[in-house]
Order: sequence, then C-alpha cells, then structure tokens
Amino acid sequence: MSFITIEDKSGCADIVMWPDVYAAYAEVTQRPGPYVISGYVKENFGTHAVFAQSIRCVEWSPSIVDFGLASKRLLKSYNEEFVHGDEVKAA
Repeated sequence: MSFITIEDKSGCADIVMWPDVYAAYAEVTQRPGPYVISGYVKENFGTHAVFAQSIRCVEWSPSIVDFGLASKRLLKSYNEEFVHGDEVKAA
C-alpha cells in the first residue's frame, strides 16, 4: 500500500494505492510525472482522498510547464520558511 500527494494549479490531492494497485503501478510512480490517475474519491475521517485504480505517465514538454507559477510558489515557500520580517533564520 502507498500514499502519495499530487499537486497542480488547482491544489493538492492525496492518492491512496491499495496493495494490488501499488503492485501494478509502483514502477510508474518512480518516474517523474505528470500522471493521469483514474480512481474514485472517498471521504475518511473528515478528509477526502482519491483511491487510485490506474496510473500512467503523461507525455509532456517543458514548454507546457508554468515556470512563472512554480517560481512564485518556490519563493513563497522560501519566505514562509526562512524569512520573518527583517530577520533571516538559519536553515
């Protein structure tokens, strides 16, 4: 069994792979995404997750990656983690 978190422009999603799905698609998840994940959504303990039934890699080109958005997210995460006002805390 495996759990992964994926992210796109709309947000994050938790993916659950039961042992049979993990055995069938573990090799795919070792390669870089993006992925097409088919499955169903289920609520457990107040949170939603996608229970994968199949996973495949998508053929893609760097020309379709939104590098501007990726840069903004990286800068935001850096600022939240390391910069507080005028102080910089050690990593």
